[in-house]
Amino acid sequence: MNGHRVRLVHLPTGGRLDLIDSLSSRRTKYMKTVFLRETSWHDEPGSRRLWDTDALSPQEAARTELWAPRPCSALRSALLMRSMPLWYKLDIQPAWRQPRPGESLPTLFWENDADEADTVKVAWLLTESPVRIPGASYEPDGPETGRLRLGDAQVRLHSRLSV
Repeated sequence: MNGHRVRLVHLPTGGRLDLIDSLSSRRTKYMKTVFLRETSWHDEPGSRRLWDTDALSPQEAARTELWAPRPCSALRSALLMRSMPLWYKLDIQPAWRQPRPGESLPTLFWENDADEADTVKVAWLLTESPVRIPGASYEPDGPETGRLRLGDAQVRLHSRLSV
């Protein structure tokens, strides 16, 4: 958008994240320098800048199924946007696992100590706290596991007490 503001848009859901370099001044354009370095390969001969076109490339257009929204898109995007509170507020390091044979849901799992976040604390953050996912609900399946729902999408939450 400019030398110290970048907007990232998640194509399947339309979710938006604005990155603003509040420390920049007219003399120091840190964010602009970082992004120019990270994207300089677009200036190589035969390359074009991705942000200079409003259309998908032929390679992107050939894989439209990857860009199409799915029932899980909104829930996964909402979980990703809340990763910082999960890591820093609850002090957990969650990981994602696709369903194993015989399982129907992907799993967001983590290990915790007795004084750290169990599944109930994580479910509260995601469904009732000020950073909750609007419309999400939680159904416990046991002391360490349950299902987080948003519309037709579900994900299993699972904590394991580390010893």
